[in-house]
Amino acid sequence: MVHPQQSAYLAARQQFDAAKRRLVDLLTDRKVCYDLAMTEPEINDMCQREIDCEHKSGYLDAQDVLNTAEKSLIAWGRQQIAALADSQRPERKALERFEEARYPFQLRDKLIEVILRLPSPPA
Repeated sequence: MVHPQQSAYLAARQQFDAAKRRLVDLLTDRKVCYDLAMTEPEINDMCQREIDCEHKSGYLDAQDVLNTAEKSLIAWGRQQIAALADSQRPERKALERFEEARYPFQLRDKLIEVILRLPSPPA
């Protein structure tokens, strides 16, 4: 059974991925592309077109929702992993590596994979 934190993350991830595809399509359709020969006004115009695409696609909102869901998932996962009896379990090792890392964002996706595989505790 999937825990609500896991479900919320998976739903937010799907929404983010869909928004990202919409963004790429809009950027392509509106020919948002920078080059070295652009003047400052041309760059500013291109930036505005890019920002408009980000808003229209829902990308920025979806990113915010995903970030919130991710933080909640990791907090829930930390509690679940801490409750595991065996300190040598791979879940514990993944969490330890994440928490010891100087730049934990590099290990975030791996930890999320581990947390998504955790069973939901009985209600």
